[in-house]
Amino acid sequence: MHQEFPDESICPEFRAVEPKSQLLIFHERWPMLTLTILGTSAALPSNGRFNVAFVIQVRDTTFLIESGPNILHQLQMAEIDPCRVQYLFISHIHGDHVLGFPLLILHRVFAPCDDPLIVICPDVIIGDLKQMVASVYPEISSHLEKHCRFVPHPSTTRCSVDIDPGITVSTIPVIHGVPTLALRLDCSGKSIVYSADTAPSQNMHQFAAGSDILIHDANFSATLDPIIELVDHSTARAAAEIARAAEAKTLILIHLHKKYAGQEQLFYQEAASIFSGRIIVPTHISTLVLT
Repeated sequence: MHQEFPDESICPEFRAVEPKSQLLIFHERWPMLTLTILGTSAALPSNGRFNVAFVIQVRDTTFLIESGPNILHQLQMAEIDPCRVQYLFISHIHGDHVLGFPLLILHRVFAPCDDPLIVICPDVIIGDLKQMVASVYPEISSHLEKHCRFVPHPSTTRCSVDIDPGITVSTIPVIHGVPTLALRLDCSGKSIVYSADTAPSQNMHQFAAGSDILIHDANFSATLDPIIELVDHSTARAAAEIARAAEAKTLILIHLHKKYAGQEQLFYQEAASIFSGRIIVPTHISTLVLT
């Protein structure tokens, strides 16, 4: 595994925006963290899988992770109104993670949504995201600042910010062909970590330490492709090694290459040979609740 970036905290100043509307009903007296899996496919999706995307809900805060080309349809299938999404995390600029971003802005303009979408992403891709909207929907690009607020995170160092009372978002660089950030969300002693697209990274050991859920790239299978070179992605085995080192409770394998369609059980077995915790290889929209 590679140790590629320093572990530093250099973050932008962050000020949460007070919402104009109550978007969700509070869950009980204690926070309940809900993870909804919208997609787990690699860039070229296989039958029955959408591109990688998730929704995390904590009390009245809704956090969307990634915005691939079918994101509005994925949200619709999960019965999640896009206007309820306050935060969007984009890990990197590849199309299977960003091509739905202009559509999210289009929906926000014409729905209309009351509150701006707060976008947390690598600092180096903000110009590309703005240009994307201007290129495909020039008629709404002038409305971007009203409906979207960018919160850049450094693409070369670790960063942590409190986005709402009791909710901390941290990012760290990982190993991919373009600047890419992994994500950690902590709330009231519960945590979800998302590796994004990455080759096996030493940085992930500490970053995912003690996490309740580790969502990790498993683009390849070490069982079926034992000599594959891991440059931009990981195997189920490599993901399991990181989950074991981090002492995560649950490992979710995502970003499976389309050539492995129908072989989810093999991915499970490959990870289970290394990691003794709970392992999930999801194929359809599903929800996990942490209480």
